[in-house]
Amino acid sequence: MSIPATIYVALGATTAAVIAGWVSTTAIIVAKDQKISEFRQKWIDDLRESTASLIGSITMLSGAIHFHADVEPGLTEKERIKAFGQEISRYAPEILPRISKIRLMLHPRENVEVIEKLNKLAVKLEGVAENFRDTKAIESVLQDFEGSIQLLLKKEWERVKSGEPNYQTYKRNSELFPIILFVLVLISVCIAQFVKA
Repeated sequence: MSIPATIYVALGATTAAVIAGWVSTTAIIVAKDQKISEFRQKWIDDLRESTASLIGSITMLSGAIHFHADVEPGLTEKERIKAFGQEISRYAPEILPRISKIRLMLHPRENVEVIEKLNKLAVKLEGVAENFRDTKAIESVLQDFEGSIQLLLKKEWERVKSGEPNYQTYKRNSELFPIILFVLVLISVCIAQFVKA
């Protein structure tokens, strides 16, 4: 039994179609995951900016409270409370929206620790109205929050660097594809030669 020469053409066309499909699928997955990584990087940058602004505002508020509470000479207790109220009025419109924005940027199940520390910071800030000399407690909670945000940003940066999970899986599997394709073509040629003989 002889094999017609057209079998090689069909085999070549089929191989080319499989390779073209593999290349186009690879391009689609890479493009999609690259876009996801871009969005993730923007989220990281926005979270970093919002956190830096929040920390800056709270630090400024804490410094102003400390100044009016302990450093500024000649103020009566009533004047200190009034000065403290002015500082709160000055910084609260900056702090509260930033806390809300950061809270909305975090996933409630994935970022539990960061959200808890942010909530603890918000509670401490609310409590400072009653005891405005307690700036050390705010600074301590603020440092804890800053540390947890830094860990979160590092984790997310590592995620961006390594690529999305689908991309990682496809990358591992795509290294095997040319080998498998080569083996299939080799088997097909061997079968064709065997049938020809």
